[in-house]
Amino acid sequence: MGHVQKPTLSDTFTYLVSAQQRNFYARLISSMVRVQKPGLGTMAVGIDKMGKFILFFDPEFIKNSSFYQLVMVCQHEVLHLLLGHIPRFLNVLSGLTDALERAKFRSVMNVATDCAANELIRATPKFKDQPEYPYFMGCQENDFRGALLPDEFQLPVDESMELYLYTLLSKMEDHIDTAPDGSKMHTLAVPHEDQGRGPQGEITKGQTGMVSLDRIFENRTGNPHKTWEEALEGLSPEELQGIAEKVKQETRNIIRQAVSSIKDRGTVPGEVRDLIESWLRPPTIPWPEVLRALCQRTRQTKVGRGMARPSRRSHGIPGILPFPGRARDRKFTIAYALDTSGSMSTDDLQLALGELLGIACADSDVSITVMYCDAWLHITYDVKSPGDVDWGVVGRGGTDFNPPFLKIQELMHTDKAPDIFIYATDGFAPAPAPENRITIPVVWLLTPDGVVPSPDYGIHIRMEPFTK
Repeated sequence: MGHVQKPTLSDTFTYLVSAQQRNFYARLISSMVRVQKPGLGTMAVGIDKMGKFILFFDPEFIKNSSFYQLVMVCQHEVLHLLLGHIPRFLNVLSGLTDALERAKFRSVMNVATDCAANELIRATPKFKDQPEYPYFMGCQENDFRGALLPDEFQLPVDESMELYLYTLLSKMEDHIDTAPDGSKMHTLAVPHEDQGRGPQGEITKGQTGMVSLDRIFENRTGNPHKTWEEALEGLSPEELQGIAEKVKQETRNIIRQAVSSIKDRGTVPGEVRDLIESWLRPPTIPWPEVLRALCQRTRQTKVGRGMARPSRRSHGIPGILPFPGRARDRKFTIAYALDTSGSMSTDDLQLALGELLGIACADSDVSITVMYCDAWLHITYDVKSPGDVDWGVVGRGGTDFNPPFLKIQELMHTDKAPDIFIYATDGFAPAPAPENRITIPVVWLLTPDGVVPSPDYGIHIRMEPFTK
């Protein structure tokens, strides 16, 4: 199986520094604080409450691992940093208050992040010729616990963490599983193909069944993420978002220092150069925060007639009661239309569904009326919590912006009248007819490659593409 000498972390870093195309990984790892975690069973990149990166490792794992297995694990952990998985995880987690929803997202996020990182490793040129490849695919020395790959979950290859996340959520079901003590328990499960390996290490087709994500992640990886996730218990959404921002800045600092210390940029791995550039380019407007702030401002200016606050103009005028006055209405309704036409790619749809989910997580007092439409309005349903989001889109035909506007005109005369209208689209259709325009704020939430459908009507916010 190659190198038989028992390695140390220092040996591994020295190899990565000296190996062509690998020293960038070693410089990133070297910038982290290293913390021994007996019983962890592996290595894991985590954070503390100050947003600083920590490399946790089990001394027994280091002692018992083959050299190239450590190289593979180090590469995997660095990719979690480069892909920004921790702040992306924290941003989703910060919007979830229900314990079941949190458990569901944690289960799916663990698998989604590992699949995304491992796909990038698998895409490395001539990776099959690398000595760590057998450990990646699973071999006798690591008990055939190969890397988690999207193929096993019937997911597309070479996609983003978010796409894997939302696709797995759409497939997730409540499932009866058998506990180690033989008792029956409910688990969150998804379809999974038994992992088999062909002569070249490729995944072979096996029996498909529902499996618990927590169980398969625990069996294959030991669930090292729990090492730092547990430290976040009890933190408020604001605290989680604050840590996410600190982690982003820490990531930029670590990458900037690593890049500046490399004399030959040719040794930077080709598969991560775009990721490095995205971290080092000047910050862009964070469109999710902008969108949510717009919703909040609209909500704050919303007032209703009521008995809570008297009319100051009418107060003291003989014969005129100061009621009803104006009282702040805390309820807030959003109309959210999703363009499901054929020109919307899978990534576009997942981006739009992801933002819908984020808005649903933001505030328990917000209700959302969702419309799936192409040239026709196909489905209208209500979302009051993240679990209400329907991941099965309907449509895929042409595009006509008018039907959702006509629907909102109807809703304006009911108790479901929206306060703001968000239309997630690629913009490839004529603007809505002037007579169909509405009086509430309109936001065109455009896909990364979308066009502005109506320059003189509404606010335009462009979504950023997923990072793979």
